[in-house]
Amino acid sequence: MLSDLDIPLARPLEPRLAEIQPFTASIDLLYVPNIDEALDDDGAKRQFWSAFRMLGQWWAELPPY
Repeated sequence: MLSDLDIPLARPLEPRLAEIQPFTASIDLLYVPNIDEALDDDGAKRQFWSAFRMLGQWWAELPPY
């Protein structure tokens, strides 16, 4: 798991589905369900792909550079 790695200045991650979390000063992460579990169940598959919808909102809120 990513949070088990010793990455300098990294913040702890919480398993909050479909939430973008700051990881380091320059990296944000999106928490999604386990892809292996999502392949076998339609409900889990929808939950997995629905988590990515948050990226559109996150991208729209970024300031232009």
